[in-house]
Amino acid sequence: MTATDTDHRRSKRAAFTPAIAGSMLPLPRRSPGTLDHETIRADLGSLAHAGFRHVDLVDTWLSPADLSRSERGILLDVLAELQLGLVGISVIRRSVIDPVDGPANVAHTRKSIDAAAELGAPVLSIGFHRPLTELQRQWAFWTVPGPRDDPAAYDAAVPLVADLAAYAADRGVRLSLELYEDTLLGTGAGAARLVEDVGAPNLGVNADLANLYRLPARLAETWLETFRRVLPHMNYWHVKNYRRVEVYPDGPYLAWPTDLDSGDIDYRLALGMAADAGYTGPICVEHYGGDALWSQRRGLRYLTSLLETQ
Repeated sequence: MTATDTDHRRSKRAAFTPAIAGSMLPLPRRSPGTLDHETIRADLGSLAHAGFRHVDLVDTWLSPADLSRSERGILLDVLAELQLGLVGISVIRRSVIDPVDGPANVAHTRKSIDAAAELGAPVLSIGFHRPLTELQRQWAFWTVPGPRDDPAAYDAAVPLVADLAAYAADRGVRLSLELYEDTLLGTGAGAARLVEDVGAPNLGVNADLANLYRLPARLAETWLETFRRVLPHMNYWHVKNYRRVEVYPDGPYLAWPTDLDSGDIDYRLALGMAADAGYTGPICVEHYGGDALWSQRRGLRYLTSLLETQ
């Protein structure tokens, strides 16, 4: 690497100042039609109190697509009061290629795009993961086999995603496809192929590496291989971490959530790679289990420290 290359790399890293957002995964589910200013303020206030200045609106808390116009107005008012920036909306378990609920999920995704445009959310993250089974609800859900995408669904997925990307582009919204195990987005190679085959400029990948890393089976890619494959296409980034143990030669394969700084995925390395690649999207901190808000707060401090030393 020449001195000029080194200076260019340092310049890009110095300019790498992504918004770090708190995920709404830890917040209790709220039903549209029952919301008021106080409830929304109390929920979002917990993220503001944890130190976040940006949020990822995950529809496990409330679904923007199902809110009335007045409820969306309340949400915008509270975000402004708490000085919270909305970096995007994440739609969970509404696969548009679901063999049963696909058409309904396409309609819901369109409504979510409309809501994102109205709320000023620049990105809508979607995926092909389906609702948890009853057995998955009884255990740590990633340890129990769930629905799997049929590879033959790929031919239908490309035009469906292309149509949704065009719909989003008309409304000034970017669309992101979330990596998720046992789906067509279950490897970095698969996700990159889909984005490239669709070819929409506002379509990218939500590089949730941990969704693939926790798989209770032999991995098709290392987390680093996955990241390298999707990095050119990234436009959103859910981050969480796991520790993983594999017993030679055929398992078992065990994984459990950790704080962001203490799992197997090296986010110091990943941040540096994202900076060098010119990534300009947000980083959304997630966590499952225990005091998730506290873990997300630790993640915010960890990422802030890393960015200060890039």
